[in-house]
Amino acid sequence: MKSEVASRRGFTDLVLTAANRGQARATLRTIRGDPRLRDEIAPDAGGRLLVVPDAGGRRVGSGVATLAALVAVVERMRRRVGGDPRANTDAEAIASMLGGRTVAIVHSGGDSRRLPAYAAEGKIFVPMPSRERVDRNAPPIEVPTLLERIVGDLDSIESPSEGGVIVASGDVWLDLASQVVRFDGEAIECIAFEASPERGSRHGVFIADASGDVEEFLQKPSVPAMRERGCLDREGRVLVDSGLAFIPWRVAAEWVAAAACCGVFDHDGPAIDLYADLLPVTAKRWRDRPDRDPRAASFLDRVREIAAASPLRVRCLDRCAFRHAGSTRELLTETAGAVDEGHGEAGAFRRDESLRSDSLIAPGAFVDRCGDVHAELGERSVFVGVPSDPGMTITIPADRGLVVLPVQGGLFAAIAFGIDDDFKTPRDAGGTILGSPLRDLDESCWSADDRDRTLWTARVWPIGSLESVVAGALALIADPIRQTNSGASTRSAAEIFAAVDHRRLVEQRRHARVDWTRRRVDRAESAVEEARAARAVAPLASDQAERAAWRQRAFAAVARSVASRGSSSVASPVSAWPVGEHVVLRAPARIDLAGGWTDTPPICVERGGAVVNVAIEVDGVAPLEASVRRLDEPIVRIESRDQGRSAEFVDMATLLRPVDPRDADDWALLPRTAIAVSGILVSGTLSAAVDAADAESPGREGNLHKLDLRTSLDRLGGGFELRIASGLPKGSGLGTSSILGALTLASLARFAGATFDRDRLIAATSELEQRMGTAGGWQDQAGGVTAGAKLLETAAGLEQVPKETPLSIPESFWRDRVLVHSTGMQRLARNILQQVVWRWLGGGRRVIRIVDRIHGTALALRAAIDRGDDDAIAGLIGDAWRLKCELDPGSTTPEIEAMVAPIAGDLSSWALPGAGGGGFLFLIARDAAAAARIRDRCTREPLHEGGRLHEVAVARHGLRMIDPT
Repeated sequence: MKSEVASRRGFTDLVLTAANRGQARATLRTIRGDPRLRDEIAPDAGGRLLVVPDAGGRRVGSGVATLAALVAVVERMRRRVGGDPRANTDAEAIASMLGGRTVAIVHSGGDSRRLPAYAAEGKIFVPMPSRERVDRNAPPIEVPTLLERIVGDLDSIESPSEGGVIVASGDVWLDLASQVVRFDGEAIECIAFEASPERGSRHGVFIADASGDVEEFLQKPSVPAMRERGCLDREGRVLVDSGLAFIPWRVAAEWVAAAACCGVFDHDGPAIDLYADLLPVTAKRWRDRPDRDPRAASFLDRVREIAAASPLRVRCLDRCAFRHAGSTRELLTETAGAVDEGHGEAGAFRRDESLRSDSLIAPGAFVDRCGDVHAELGERSVFVGVPSDPGMTITIPADRGLVVLPVQGGLFAAIAFGIDDDFKTPRDAGGTILGSPLRDLDESCWSADDRDRTLWTARVWPIGSLESVVAGALALIADPIRQTNSGASTRSAAEIFAAVDHRRLVEQRRHARVDWTRRRVDRAESAVEEARAARAVAPLASDQAERAAWRQRAFAAVARSVASRGSSSVASPVSAWPVGEHVVLRAPARIDLAGGWTDTPPICVERGGAVVNVAIEVDGVAPLEASVRRLDEPIVRIESRDQGRSAEFVDMATLLRPVDPRDADDWALLPRTAIAVSGILVSGTLSAAVDAADAESPGREGNLHKLDLRTSLDRLGGGFELRIASGLPKGSGLGTSSILGALTLASLARFAGATFDRDRLIAATSELEQRMGTAGGWQDQAGGVTAGAKLLETAAGLEQVPKETPLSIPESFWRDRVLVHSTGMQRLARNILQQVVWRWLGGGRRVIRIVDRIHGTALALRAAIDRGDDDAIAGLIGDAWRLKCELDPGSTTPEIEAMVAPIAGDLSSWALPGAGGGGFLFLIARDAAAAARIRDRCTREPLHEGGRLHEVAVARHGLRMIDPT
């Protein structure tokens, strides 16, 4: 039985291989020029990303490319930490330097000759939509690229703590995130899936024993050969190579050292394939080719010796999507053939395009990066890269494609193709051009020394102005044989792709995406969809002011998504109070333990939320209070007792003036907004008041003056005084503003003689938070208005009504191990929350994965509390905090970390309640003795000047009315 080994998820370094330096530069430029790709693939400014070209401008095979990628990672590490350059190919030095790191290598190089529409950008940048109707890992605004899908797979894999090398093919998405793939590090492991012999004949096939040890690894064997060699199981299926493999460091380091000794890295070294040569060597049976380069043979013999101590193993996936985009026909299958509701129209796949509205797009067509032109596209047609030209009409018949590319010198080139043209089959072996035999082309289309004479090297493609190259390509589509010539205005595909102007290509993609997403903003069917579209276009905007405007529109749409549930007004005046009559409400604060941010719109709207939090008394009291008192005068008076400020309002325009959360001097922002949300002054609901007060509404000032404050107060029987008070410092992180908001709304409702319930109050407070621009969710007010500890959960949807499950945290745990210390620092919740929402709206797979894990910590914490497992409770609270810091590193600060450092040895875990950034420290000691040491130390020397330990107890009551006397 195998021993359990410590493992971790994801990778530390990502290497993309490229065919040559030009392709490597183009790959980096494409990633850096696309904000979404940059955030997903290289969020740390490229620190973990390398793009490594084949050396010497020649194809060296995926085996040598794998080894060269490892040398590049070693070299980067050596430059950072210092060391002898000769250690790059020393096995012990490599294993020592990279031990603990997991290097993921994606083989993305190649000419993409079977996929000409993406030969310039590379197959890794093809769009890869989900086949599901609802794609939980990508919003419909932007479809992930194949590269994003592959990196998502790699990020989901669990590797041993000592690390290793994960190798993946750059043209296949396996969709591994829905299952557990774990490498144990004991051997070289390949991942396979069961499929028909016909599919196996196009890939690698394993022959393995019952324990998974590989007897033989065959490459593209024929179906009769598979039957003869015993590849088929009882159901007639075979084990097909997925392209995913793991290599332990001790093996990878020895491979690199052996390659260096055998001359594999020489400028004219041998080409060695990973899947056809290097991995098959490690199987029990291997047949070498007699014509192999002696250097390759020597190296492979050494690899076979190394394999004696680490044999090849194979593991079969439970499920494997194997979404492959290696040819034009496969591209159509994986895009137009996989279209769902957010990704296309009438069965066509359309991305980054702004075709004229009168264009005709047939089912099964594919359109990408095309501008304002009139297009008529037949079934299974491909239309890529045509810039805007309103006067241009382009017709592409069924089963044909056209790609237009910017090339050096400010020119364009156009390549037309049939969906089964592969650009690599020789003229005399059945190669085709737009479905016609390549052998019918004139000999002059190739150079005299071109032996194979493929479509890749035929000089038939027009180059020049946009109009001329499109006209020439359309003529070729109409009659490919008669229209071809060898004139100076034509180039081969090989020459064109080598001359692509990638700067212009990236800029063209940016313009196309801006036009596309702007249209999506205007056509959004929901507020959340509008927010996502505005988020997508913002980083592509031309200047800072425009980016800020799109950002503002995105957050405004999120706020509308909360308000769109209908009336959240909690007040419906039914009686008048006598002058001097009071209503006073008080509530505890709250500490969130796990799940925070899953309650924030639109995360909870799209995903549902799960939060564990605790209502608390601080230093023996419930610290939050709101009260309303009847006044004789027809005015509204607002007072903040803790801030020592008050203001009187005699007109509606001043009281309901537009909310500006950036105005730090607007101390009455919360109570003013609460009055608007309550509906207490305006007949109807919040919408009427807010619409009238909207800063962007035409005639806003006139509308506000039409709302007479005296008339509204007369309906209530007179004016009123609204007081709020907090016994906690501003920015405490204990849910202060949200709970005060709930108290204010509840007290206004009571004052108006209305009744309210918990669900309506929570919803109204969420709306209040959005109107104030704080981007808050529902967990703070839900945590404060109800007593004790609880799990709060909601399902996805606009109606966010948290279901409450009471929890009983062990009294001994809270008494013996929990401490709370103020930091003396005000947290910046609004900024942190907006950053989290902004990242969520971007739809990145990493953000989604972290949020899902945060959600999971809340459910796991509930289970740990139910079984009374104190150590698990402490560990999960720490896990939840670390995940929040991973999602937004701004949640903590160096100053906070420095405060915790002196007591870290006595802590099991710690966190900053709320969004983070400051406020209070929630500390969990290792045991009662450790808590006593921390208490003694902090009493003598607080962690921060002005900070101190506070007595915190689980509140037995939530929101309640108190005697005003």
